[in-house]
Amino acid sequence: FNGFDLTPLTLLQRKKILEALLPQTDAIIYSGHIIGDGEKALAKVKREGGEGLIAKKIDSAYHINRRGKDWLKIKVTKEQEMVIGGFTDPKGSRSGFGSLLLGYYEGGKLIYSGKVGTGFNEDSLKDMYKKLIKLERKTSPFEIVPREERKSHWVSPELVAQIKYSEWTETNSLRHPVFIALRNDKDPKNVVREQASATDTIVEEKVSKTKVKPKAAAKKQTMKKEDKPAKTSSGKPGWDTDKVQVTHPEKIFWPEQKITKGDVAAYYDQMFEYILPYIKDRPQSMRRTPDGIIKEGFFQKNVADIAPDWAKTKKIKSGSTGESIEYLICNDKDTLIYMVNLGCIEINPWSSRVGSINNPDYIIFDLDPNQASLKDLVTTAKKVKEVLDSIGIKGYLKTSGGKGLHVFIPILPKYTYDQSRDFSHIISQHVHAALPKITSLERLPKNRVGKVYLDFLQNGKGKTMACAYSLRPREGATASTPLEWEELNNKNFDLKNYTIKTLPERVAAKGDLWANFYKDAVDLTEVLEKLS
Repeated sequence: FNGFDLTPLTLLQRKKILEALLPQTDAIIYSGHIIGDGEKALAKVKREGGEGLIAKKIDSAYHINRRGKDWLKIKVTKEQEMVIGGFTDPKGSRSGFGSLLLGYYEGGKLIYSGKVGTGFNEDSLKDMYKKLIKLERKTSPFEIVPREERKSHWVSPELVAQIKYSEWTETNSLRHPVFIALRNDKDPKNVVREQASATDTIVEEKVSKTKVKPKAAAKKQTMKKEDKPAKTSSGKPGWDTDKVQVTHPEKIFWPEQKITKGDVAAYYDQMFEYILPYIKDRPQSMRRTPDGIIKEGFFQKNVADIAPDWAKTKKIKSGSTGESIEYLICNDKDTLIYMVNLGCIEINPWSSRVGSINNPDYIIFDLDPNQASLKDLVTTAKKVKEVLDSIGIKGYLKTSGGKGLHVFIPILPKYTYDQSRDFSHIISQHVHAALPKITSLERLPKNRVGKVYLDFLQNGKGKTMACAYSLRPREGATASTPLEWEELNNKNFDLKNYTIKTLPERVAAKGDLWANFYKDAVDLTEVLEKLS
């Protein structure tokens, strides 16, 4: 702070400084602390169903990228009875079986809730295996079982296991399950998903201050389908892939149109070949809106220990903090549908790819109307095209999926983000000079009401825009749609016409209007010479 290194200061000194400097908003909240009374704090966490506590030494200094004993994670574990419905084959030197497949009853149906492979020794493995083979059958007792488990061994659901776990995942399976014992006193049909109650078991483990764990330690996460899939409004399931199945596809994302989470997955399943060129090999800044458009949602960038082990990720060092963030890279349909299952209606890739991460391969012109008329927005877009045409650059047009328009120009990935932003600024200045009454370069919205904002600042490392064919969590389920420039001359042109329901039919008729996008990449040096 002010050139002074705070890392040698004690924890409480650093927190006091942080509290004094940190702006307090709904999105930024200072993390308080309790000194002493650890047992009372832990008891409160148990009552409220929390995961546990982080205990920190008051006088500890800040150690960069180094584990230490100054922080301890104190976990509260929970227990739940589970019905055993199958088992997997053992791997390596393990005998008997690999994992038990677990479930609970809901509405008379056995719902899959994950598997457990820890908590056994050699004797208990053998004893359990003897019980399992006596109950083996050919068909699955579960209502729905994940695709990757369909080659498992099935058993009649007669055994009940007591399982210790940390929490339920978003996909309704047990996280960190450990087998404790069989319950001979419990009727399997009476096993339901219980309201979690904490036991007195406490587990301590050291945690890294950076909270960045090696990928090798990440647990495999598999998508599961707990409910019988409801059909989407299009009548097609469309969201079942080799590795991912969407949970709660019937969940309403757009209440007015009754458009569901399953509809979003079906859309991306159908549109995958069109969207892939604009997301492949690019880090994803995931905007998650798990409740649809009724809530704002939130951004998630770091997927360390979260992404399934089959998904591609990339660690990128943050320029502001110096810490590495592990980003998801969406190169296949499984990963795209996985993002949808997390609540990603909108897809936000970086402007640069892995391998040339500091060098974007397109420049963005974001035309934000800010209460300006559609006529002025169209006039501004045409002026951008006119300026680009004058220097021999083809601009690619699309709707933002909201109220604005985007113009993208593909460039060779050998220039920095600063250079791409400067170029966008130069073009924006030309446009503003030609249309000073209807455009603005003012950053503050209150200073440009009724004018089209030429937002050149969107060209920055880590800044993202909804990509071509991305849906937006906006009224009407609109999508960011590539356009032909001539469409702006249509008197019936309306940004609201490009939606989850109209896009598949549109691309079937027109194909990908941006198909030559990367072939038209320009060299900025040559263009700047023309500009001069």
